[in-house]
Amino acid sequence: MLEYTKYIKNPNVAPSKLVVMLHGYGSNKNDLINLSPELSKFLPGALFVSPDAPFCFEGMPNGDAKQWFSLLDRSKNALIDEMRIAENYIVDFISAQLNKYNLSEDDLCLLGFSQGTMLSLYLIMQSLITPKLVIGYSGRLFGNNWKCGNERKKTKVMLIHGKEDDIVTVEDMLSTTEELKKHGFDTNHFISRHLAHGIDDEGINLGGKFLKDNF
Repeated sequence: MLEYTKYIKNPNVAPSKLVVMLHGYGSNKNDLINLSPELSKFLPGALFVSPDAPFCFEGMPNGDAKQWFSLLDRSKNALIDEMRIAENYIVDFISAQLNKYNLSEDDLCLLGFSQGTMLSLYLIMQSLITPKLVIGYSGRLFGNNWKCGNERKKTKVMLIHGKEDDIVTVEDMLSTTEELKKHGFDTNHFISRHLAHGIDDEGINLGGKFLKDNF
């Protein structure tokens, strides 16, 4: 089981929703959980859970930094192979958390940043997880023979991206939006004008509103 940290606004109440937060490349479980107090204002009954990725960060193998998959080879086939290795860890983790709190995938949101967004989108495109919502910050997807088919999907996706992002470009996000829509996912996006590769207050508020409006 992946190590994780968690946050719930009222720890004495059983959670009604689960938000699984997937951190970026070279980060760890303590990163995105910091967004939880603000997001919980929009969804006070939600449990926010942030796991460590299973692999040590290749740029700092002896530190606390983690990665979901290697980025040494960024070709599409290599990335898919790497995510296929990561999928078992995160699918097992999510299933265990849902079972623990007697929740279903209709109660689930995946929230990712950068590499965590890539993994979240991969999971829905491969039909490995069918969450109610996905919130993706600063991430991307690529065209592929995905296993989800072309029928209309119930997962709603919100992509939030900085216009000044020079690591994952706005163009990457826009092509991701089109790829998701092509496969039947209800997808919206927002571009934060003065933001680089990160998450700002505007993005947090948009994510929170998305949670509130769609759960």
